Amino acid sequence: MGSGFRTFQSGEVLTSSNVQNFLMDQAVMVFAGTAARGSAISSPETGMVSYRTDGTADSKREGFEFYDGAAWTRLIPLGSGLVKTGSATGSSASSISVTDCFSSTYTNYCVVATFTANTADITIRMRTTTDDSGANYNWTESFSRIGTSSTGSTVAASATSWSGPGDSNSTTPVAIYTIWRPNNASTTYINGMTLASDALSNYRWQLDGFLSTSTQYTGISFLSTGLTGTVTVYGYSL
Repeated sequence: MGSGFRTFQSGEVLTSSNVQNFLMDQAVMVFAGTAARGSAISSPETGMVSYRTDGTADSKREGFEFYDGAAWTRLIPLGSGLVKTGSATGSSASSISVTDCFSSTYTNYCVVATFTANTADITIRMRTTTDDSGANYNWTESFSRIGTSSTGSTVAASATSWSGPGDSNSTTPVAIYTIWRPNNASTTYINGMTLASDALSNYRWQLDGFLSTSTQYTGISFLSTGLTGTVTVYGYSL
């Protein structure tokens, strides 16, 4: 293999050498997954390109990979940009949870939350596979009302959740957060901002906090009552 590129003529009879030295280099082989590829190509050549279809269009599994001499590697490296890892919606719910969105594939994550209704304060909890309880959430929150001089702040230590994007008086809160190292066995950090409005004015919330445990979290929950909206999680690496 490795003879370069050749344009074949219409009606040309291909020899076994043509197939081995040109077509195998020029074609992209498509496989349903690593098992199917490994069965078909037991000894890949450096520079081979294949395409895996085991995943949705935004999945980290689907895409082009090349053999670098030691392993199959994505042509577009994981972590080079935002990649959707999960989302969830709810209508008049007590919680909206995105499960299995944090893994070792990415170090840090972006969480975007958009709500159209809530009848109580919204709080945030990190999730393991089956549970979103726990404590040691430490955070500080500050707010400023847009168009007025009103400001305020709140500090909490060893709480059961982080303060979320909106209180019982807010309407249509939207928020974006960065979650650092949720799946690492170390402290998890959060930083983010909420924009919302209530009967008085529009306002902005800033949340900074950390979760003082070494638990490797796999998901995130937003809790309230009458909660309607969507939460989407994206992975990225620094």
